[in-house]
Amino acid sequence: MDFDHLLEKGYIRPAMRNDIEGFQELREEHKRPVPAPNLPPRIYSERLDELSPEKYRERYSRKKIESCFKSRLVKIFSSEDPLQKSQIIP
Repeated sequence: MDFDHLLEKGYIRPAMRNDIEGFQELREEHKRPVPAPNLPPRIYSERLDELSPEKYRERYSRKKIESCFKSRLVKIFSSEDPLQKSQIIP
């Protein structure tokens, strides 16, 4: 099976912030203010948008992810044994 088929059928579900429309918008965002290294060509992001309709996109909130990351990072580094705590997955 190829990647296109897996996306089209929803076997692979792209995770995408809930405040952007699609991969083309995400690509443009990564061009500013300094272009990200190895940015894929425009045709790639256009194709990803075609192959992964909204119903197959897993949406997430940037603020919730940032908050979760920060709180868990503080918890890990507040521990006497940060390596042990970092392996805990809720």
